[in-house]
This record gives sequence, C-alpha cells and structure tokens, in this order.
Amino acid sequence: MATLQLRAGDADVHIANIRQGTDDGDLGFFFEGTEKVRFTNDGNVGIGTNSPKTKLQVETYGIETTSTDTSAVTQVGIATFKKAEFRSAKFMVQATNTTDSTYMIAEILLIHDGTTPSITEYGIIFTGSAREATFDADISGDDVRLLATPGSTDDITFRVVSHQILV
Repeated sequence: MATLQLRAGDADVHIANIRQGTDDGDLGFFFEGTEKVRFTNDGNVGIGTNSPKTKLQVETYGIETTSTDTSAVTQVGIATFKKAEFRSAKFMVQATNTTDSTYMIAEILLIHDGTTPSITEYGIIFTGSAREATFDADISGDDVRLLATPGSTDDITFRVVSHQILV
C-alpha cells in the first residue's frame, strides 16, 4: 500500500491511501479507511462502488458508450447490458450514414422485468429525407439488447451513450 500525500505549506497532510489488489489488479483509493474510488483492470471506474459494471459507475448509476458499424438492413445489436445488474436505461443514439452524409439522433428509454423489455423512443431528429433506422429491444440469454434496423444498405455507424440504473 502506498500513501498519497499533499504538501500544504511546511506540513504534510494525509489525504488518501492507494491500494493495488494483488489478486485482481484493481486500484482502489481509500479515504479515512473507506474505499471511495476503484479503477478495475478491465478499464471500468467506480465512484462509491468497488465493483463497477460499466465504464463509469457512480453508486447505482452507470454510463457506457458503444459504436457499431453496419451496411445491412438486418437487425443489429447496438448496446447491451446485463439483465441481472440493470433494470432500466436511457440511450442517446446517433446514426451516421457515411454513404450519403445524413444523420439521425434519438433518445430511447428502456425498462425490463427480466423477461420482456419495453421501450419508448422520442426526440428524433434527422437531416436526410428519411430516418436512418428503427429501434427495438430484446433479452438474449443474460443480456438486454438495444437493436437497430437500418433503413438502407448504406454504411451506417451507430454511436450510443447509455445511462443505466442498477436493479
């Protein structure tokens, strides 16, 4: 264990301990003996939790980003989360048609009961003459998936920011 110190004038002020887990490689920051922040060896950061399940998790709230490219008109998964870990999510989805330089953005709310997801889509804006995609959701095994069906065989890139709330 190492001690992080801050110099305040002529006196050292103790602010935190940093511990690297020997078995999992995680890095934890401890304040007054309690772990407050953890960096996991798979790149997740937890604030107020020592087992973050998303790229950034603040207590029971997780934030994740994904990017998916496709040129098919078949349904494709553009975001997933574990059904046992998160009950609901809000997605901001940007679709970029790189073939004809048109764009679309939509917000989608999703909630599930462990068996069936329900979604509502709102705030849809697009620059071309038609939407770039439609959206749906399903549960496949342990995962809840947000699905997109592109409206053409043009090259489409989906970028998704999801905000998830723990079960």
